[in-house]
Amino acid sequence: MILANEGYRTLSARNGEEALVVCRAERPCLMITDLLMPVMDGYELVRRLRAESDIAGTRVIFFTGTFKASEAQSLAQQCGVQQVLRKPSTAAVILRSVALALSTPPPLDTHPDLNFDRQHARLLSEMLLKNTDQLANVSSRLAASELEYREMFEGHPEPMWVLDATLGFLSVNEAAVLHYGYTRDEFLAKSLFDILPQDEVMTAIAAFQKTESWRASSQGACRHYRKDGVLIEVELTAHKLKFAGRAAYSVLVHDVTERNRYERSLRESEEQLRTLAGRLQQVREEERAFLARELHDDFGQSLTAIKMNVSWLAAHPGATAQAIEARILATIDLADLTICAARRLASDLRPGVLDLGLQAAIEWQVAEFKYQSEIRCELEFPAGKIPLNAGQEVTLFRIFQETLTNVARHSGASLVTTKLSVEGGYVTLMVQDNGCGITSTEMAKRSSLGLLGMRERVLSLGGSIEIEGTNGVGTLVRVNVPVAHTAA
Repeated sequence: MILANEGYRTLSARNGEEALVVCRAERPCLMITDLLMPVMDGYELVRRLRAESDIAGTRVIFFTGTFKASEAQSLAQQCGVQQVLRKPSTAAVILRSVALALSTPPPLDTHPDLNFDRQHARLLSEMLLKNTDQLANVSSRLAASELEYREMFEGHPEPMWVLDATLGFLSVNEAAVLHYGYTRDEFLAKSLFDILPQDEVMTAIAAFQKTESWRASSQGACRHYRKDGVLIEVELTAHKLKFAGRAAYSVLVHDVTERNRYERSLRESEEQLRTLAGRLQQVREEERAFLARELHDDFGQSLTAIKMNVSWLAAHPGATAQAIEARILATIDLADLTICAARRLASDLRPGVLDLGLQAAIEWQVAEFKYQSEIRCELEFPAGKIPLNAGQEVTLFRIFQETLTNVARHSGASLVTTKLSVEGGYVTLMVQDNGCGITSTEMAKRSSLGLLGMRERVLSLGGSIEIEGTNGVGTLVRVNVPVAHTAA
């Protein structure tokens, strides 16, 4: 390239025999040759060149990396070699040497002295031994490097592949075999397209076409089929390389199925919480409206009537005894109605029976439930006091109320069994019905705000809730609350 760029016409040969053929045909002005070559070395090539009268005057430059200065130069001069250049040389040095060689007269007939063959053989042996040592060192380093890479490849905890240019598998590590379920031989009989969903094939081809040599690049997220048919989500990191002399891709696989599932679950939970927060605000407004109506309709009207009776008595001090008595009795009746309304409203907001404990409140709620739904109920309580504080009792009671509401609305049950127990530092409330059984789809619905509210109540106590539905058998709700938890 250097000589061609300067306007020289250049020819090339793969070995000494071809070089002699080229010289006979083309009669070049200058030959540039290495010393160690296939078929014959540089000294032998020049000696045979000089032995043919038609091409004996060809100028020669030795260009070699195997070089013993004094002896190499001495033998070169005996062969009529103009110069010996050491590899590597700069472009300027090469051009200067070529120009100098071409400016000198062609060499005269040269006749190496009697020591030439001996010196040639010894120098050639030394050069071969040196090259052999260098090759052995290089081979040893390559073997060590290959072993290190192989150990890193096989020992990597995540799946790794080597793909050929057509994205067929050339090599896979043990983690890939374990993760995907294919044997090594099964893998090597496949290509990447065999484990990709059909709609992602073109995307994968485009991504690998953009992959650069010796530089890791992310291929983005995609999906792969394992041998058992399960579709997993992965992220690939790949770079181009040479593998067994072939263009290939080294690929590291990172399974993100669980991470993505958690992220989706988190997003769904956030959406559910936003929906629940909106619903709670709506319920709060509904409760305020309900209280306003109750206070206006019951309390307001009763208190207004009482005020009118008292005002009448004050305005008619001389009324008959019968009229005064009638007013007083009417006022007492109105006061009784107001007291009943107040008690009913207070019970709706917080059943007074809770003051008697969680067991009494559950018994009261069960009696109310049986009366309203006509569903048979069974109760089982532990002996002794339930070790919960007031806040925990209210929360657990509200969860129980919501559970019974769901049973009445959705289950179609004829029997509800409720069991309260204390074991291992936890108070456990179990409610089992014999209805149709809630499904996982129903539990996952965003509109299931009652279930979401139950979970949030339990989490506020540091507890847990399990809801299990079996088709045709019923639904089991199990709530565990730690006895040591102190509600705010």
